[in-house]
Amino acid sequence: MKTEIIDTIEKLELFKDTDIGRLYASALDCDLPIISKEKCCQILAWVYIFGGGNEDVCMNKNFGSAIRYSQYRLNILGGEMIDIDYIETLQEYIREAEQYSKKLGNDNKPEWISDIEGRYQVTTRI
Repeated sequence: MKTEIIDTIEKLELFKDTDIGRLYASALDCDLPIISKEKCCQILAWVYIFGGGNEDVCMNKNFGSAIRYSQYRLNILGGEMIDIDYIETLQEYIREAEQYSKKLGNDNKPEWISDIEGRYQVTTRI
């Protein structure tokens, strides 16, 4: 019981900067899937391929909260074992984003990348 309270406090501390962040923290505590695990894989794949050095990502608190939520949902917290059922899904989205990044500017942008750009107001660039 005591460790559950500490975990809750740590989650709230990570998500405290926005209302949506607090909503994500509450959902995690109640085990409510606000974002599907597949969408979490898409978010983390986008960050892995396009997120580095991107000011849109660093300054976007809503997207930052979604990234942290995705890490918790897939149990990617450093030193933890990822949710085994979604390793291949995450790897597939990473490959798809990587292929798109090599051909940036083509018309065949994966729909999920456009969805992330629209939902979180981030720009996909290399």
